[in-house]
Amino acid sequence: MQSVNTIAILLATLIAVGLQGSTALTCTDGTASNPCTTSCFTSIDDKGVVSRGCVAENASCAAPSCISCTTDNCNAPLVCKSCDGLGCTLVTAATNNKICDAGQECYNQLQPDGTITRGCGPKCATDSCSSCTTDNCNAGIYPANRLLCYQCTARESCNVPGNATMLKPCALFKEQDQQCYMAGNSYQNMTRGCSTDAAALCPQGSSDSSCCFCSDQNGCNYNQYSSYLGRCIKCSGENCIDKQLATAGADCARYNYTVNEVSCYTQLEANGTVTRGCSNERQTSCAETANCKSCTGSNCNVDEISLSCITCRSDNNAHCRQGDHIGGTACVNPPAAGQASECFEGQWNGIVIRGCLSDAGSLMQSQCKNTADNRCKTCAAIDCNTSSYNGASSLQLSFGLFALLLIALQQCL
Repeated sequence: MQSVNTIAILLATLIAVGLQGSTALTCTDGTASNPCTTSCFTSIDDKGVVSRGCVAENASCAAPSCISCTTDNCNAPLVCKSCDGLGCTLVTAATNNKICDAGQECYNQLQPDGTITRGCGPKCATDSCSSCTTDNCNAGIYPANRLLCYQCTARESCNVPGNATMLKPCALFKEQDQQCYMAGNSYQNMTRGCSTDAAALCPQGSSDSSCCFCSDQNGCNYNQYSSYLGRCIKCSGENCIDKQLATAGADCARYNYTVNEVSCYTQLEANGTVTRGCSNERQTSCAETANCKSCTGSNCNVDEISLSCITCRSDNNAHCRQGDHIGGTACVNPPAAGQASECFEGQWNGIVIRGCLSDAGSLMQSQCKNTADNRCKTCAAIDCNTSSYNGASSLQLSFGLFALLLIALQQCL
């Protein structure tokens, strides 16, 4: 009977010990510790969300998305991204996860070569390192001002990089001398990327004319191979000289990807009329053509335009004889029908006179248009009347003035 009692006591003791063992383990769920009879786990889903707790009976927990352990609150330390080198530029998937030791923080360390190292460690103590204390807080872009460029190559979808997955941080971080680029010879053969990439089609400093660089904002290399950028006033003839209505603009031809903003022009023609249009539809640029003004922005070429000429007299302006250091003045009167807008310059009785031919008197206009009269000449470009007249010419006198001086001399004798 005594042996039976001894066996019963032994069984009860074993059961008690077993029950105690089954409740001895505690696991954290992220906010509190709870008893567990299996093992603790830490898991991360494909969106980077971390979960903690007790592994359910007969449930599986397989690395790398789930890690289990069997000591009290062993699943409490942080989960951090852990990687280095070029593949560590941007980490968001459920990979590169590491369970830190107790007391460690997540960190991102910028290396001298522009790559990133991520992992678990002590709190950062330098400006090139950043630490944080929540799960996977060291995922994402680091440093925050790292340049993002559209990155794709040689496929039709690269012509219109609307897919957000194509916008990526540059593999190397550079404070300076780093740009986004785009290059191609058709909409089906576009390449976009970072100028500092090892295999960049357009490396930093390239002089290849097909390469278009930018760095003014993230994703600036988004232009299509050719695209519609805007509208300009398009007109010619007599009615085109007046101020135009912005609502009267017409579409410009499609632009090559190297052009970021629409450009319009206003051309004052030799006959005094005006032509307006889109800069990319001209055969020559405004900068290479006289009396042409360009502007940027849709319908920007609306202003009234007229010829301007150097306007002065040498008897009241010391610079007028040389024709320098004098700004042009807009002509007041339009040219007569069939006449060109012209400037004039000439010398009468030793006085140099310059101005707009259409603003001169009828006698002066007649003299200036007479090719046999060498007192005056004309030109048909903005502020073109800048010929220099030397001082010796000031001694030239008209016959009438010479006669008066001769009579005065005779009276003195």
